Amino acid sequence: MAAEDDPRTALDSFAASVADWLDLAVPLKFEDWKSGIETAMEQLTRRSMETGEPALMVIDEHSYLLAGTPALSSYIQNAFDRYKRERRGTVRIVLCGSAFSLMANLLSGDKPLYERAALSKLIRPSDHRVAARYWNATHRPTALRLHAIVGGVPGYRMLSEAVHPSSGFHAPGDLDEWVLATVLNPASMLFQEHDRLLREDPRITHRALYQGVLRQIAQGVTKPGKIAAALGRDAILGPHFADLVRDWLADQGWARLGFAEPGEVGQTTISSGADGQRGHQVDVVMLDPDSSPRGDRISVRLLGEAKCTAEPRSGHDLRRLEKLRERMRSVTKIDVAAAQYTIFSESGFAADLIAEASRRDDVHLLDLDDLYGGPSG
Repeated sequence: MAAEDDPRTALDSFAASVADWLDLAVPLKFEDWKSGIETAMEQLTRRSMETGEPALMVIDEHSYLLAGTPALSSYIQNAFDRYKRERRGTVRIVLCGSAFSLMANLLSGDKPLYERAALSKLIRPSDHRVAARYWNATHRPTALRLHAIVGGVPGYRMLSEAVHPSSGFHAPGDLDEWVLATVLNPASMLFQEHDRLLREDPRITHRALYQGVLRQIAQGVTKPGKIAAALGRDAILGPHFADLVRDWLADQGWARLGFAEPGEVGQTTISSGADGQRGHQVDVVMLDPDSSPRGDRISVRLLGEAKCTAEPRSGHDLRRLEKLRERMRSVTKIDVAAAQYTIFSESGFAADLIAEASRRDDVHLLDLDDLYGGPSG
């Protein structure tokens, strides 16, 4: 079951699935979800006892069903509790859903299924390397921009191909054509996807920024720099690039840089030391494996810049990191004595930075080829 149907249609679909599983020649008809869940649990228990194997029931898009039948979780709770008391057979129930806020709240203390789950797992989207292969995005700057739009959600490809089949993304023009035909096309399911996600995800607290970007595009402002200027922001693609870099570093980048073990990866802001002035953002920070940002002593292994600009990064970026490292030395609990530097760039590196990095063991330069290479690339 995975459709956003009205309660009666969804219940009939559930009954049909149960009848098919039981190999019945005649269809089943449940009066309500309570009787449907009870019947399904009884049949699952019976099948498990007959075969000696666990019986499994999977309900997809549970959040859709809850919208039409708010008591559904209670019905599952009652049926499951009765099964647990009788201890007959082995029955497993899997509840799936794409509405993050509802599913995240499903097992909270005031909900019917509280303390009844053996496992709660968040299925994360594919990383940028797997996504590039899946979408056949061979041009890496274009792959980065595509990932900034759709992330690693494979289902978006099916939605987009319904209105605009694509053979891949091999040049910037391929992405431009695809965006116009899908994301900005009112006939495409992707057109309203942003609004649905903003409503469902409680982590998004700055909805106005997302809507502001869309308003600028609708008014004909298409260059990221001009959109950023209109919104008073420093970057649009930049934050996504920095997120991608941190994910890569935590996943496999630590090994690619020659470290024996991974350390916690994040970002931080260093105080400017002057009242009323903004702090200095550090895009990438990796700690030693035995260190934690909540500990009494924080050992920093790596400081990094992650910039997604049209200009190559230069020695200026390295000087900035060195100054920030010196400022961090004044903080008693932070140890940066062995910290190395890493600069990530979409557009490569200037000659002065390349020359200096070649003479030093503590400076690493990484571009899109590095980020999209490796085991998943």
